[in-house]
Amino acid sequence: MDFKVLDATAFYAGVPFRSHVNYYTTSLIFDEIKHIQNNYEILQTLVKIKRIIIMDPEQSYCYQTILAAEKTGDIDVLSKEDISAIALCLNLHGELITDDFAIINVSNYLGINTKSIMTTGITHNRKCLYYCPGCNRQSTSKICVICGTKSKKKIILSRGVGQSNQQKNHRIV
Repeated sequence: MDFKVLDATAFYAGVPFRSHVNYYTTSLIFDEIKHIQNNYEILQTLVKIKRIIIMDPEQSYCYQTILAAEKTGDIDVLSKEDISAIALCLNLHGELITDDFAIINVSNYLGINTKSIMTTGITHNRKCLYYCPGCNRQSTSKICVICGTKSKKKIILSRGVGQSNQQKNHRIV
């Protein structure tokens, strides 16, 4: 794979400044990181020479990402920028560089290759479920439709990420 997709954490960690790899990111992420004033001119240069390519994913991949985030229970913590990064990676069949655990979790669910920057990544996939503490039923919303009690979130860890995912989720040095 000769390119990687970057989320905002990769820019904050300086990834595009220390490598000669071609990178992709979305317009939403690029807008999010514009406030890095001391590196913005360098970023603009990298865009001009096409080392960073700004591209938005096809809508069908965004929809696929949202469905996956709903299934893993990460939908409430992912921003539209996060969803766009996952969707672009899915669209391009690329590798995603991020330290965001929710992004990694949804990416693993979708079979996307990920690399962490400053962390070791995740060792277990997780699924967030909502349950009602009042009537002890699983809920699909933040308010129980049976008794009206505010639902609570419960994180269920699946068995290990597996050998192939452990190889995919490793730290960038």
